[in-house]
Order: sequence, then C-alpha cells, then structure tokens
Amino acid sequence: MKKLLIKNNKQYDDYCIFQTYGKPHMFPFASIFTSLNIEVIILLDSDEKPDDNTNKIINDELMTYKYYMFNKTIEEELQYVGSKNSTVEYLEHLDNFNDFDKYKEIIQ
Repeated sequence: MKKLLIKNNKQYDDYCIFQTYGKPHMFPFASIFTSLNIEVIILLDSDEKPDDNTNKIINDELMTYKYYMFNKTIEEELQYVGSKNSTVEYLEHLDNFNDFDKYKEIIQ
C-alpha cells in the first residue's frame, strides 16, 4: 500500500494500515472507525470454498464497508509463493513487487 500511495502522490494523506489477524477481527475496528467518521477501506480476499458458508457470511458483512476484494488469495494475486508464516520473506517479496497499477482504485 505504501508504494501505491507514493506512486500516486498520496503518501502525505492521512492513513493507517494495520493487520487484524483474520477477517473476523476486522469488524470491531471497522465499526469503531466508522462511528468516529473515519473512512474505512477493507482489503480482503475471497477465500471461498464451495462448502464454507461461514466465510461467505463474513465476506458479505465486510463488503457492507468500502472494500477491495482480491480476485484470488492475496498471496496468489501478489505472486507470493513463500511460506504464509514467514513475515520477513513476505515483506521482502513486497519490496520487490511493482505491479500496483491495477490497485489504483483503492486509493481514489
């Protein structure tokens, strides 16, 4: 996100990006910020499996906020093939990732 903001001259806009450790944990933050009139943009992937009704319900509820849903899992869309548990590898991958033009709508 930081690279996307810099590339589009928005690095000085007020923003905060933080990890919620899973979709179910996004709800309290989105609710609190919305009640304080702070714009919320949810970034999520579908994670849909044919027999996973719970995930569909969670996604449907999160999509009541302004959101961007990745077409695949976030890791697939960002072409990350390393371990999901390796934050260092993931951040190194993101440092070298430059295909941000398709995500421009997130910051408009």
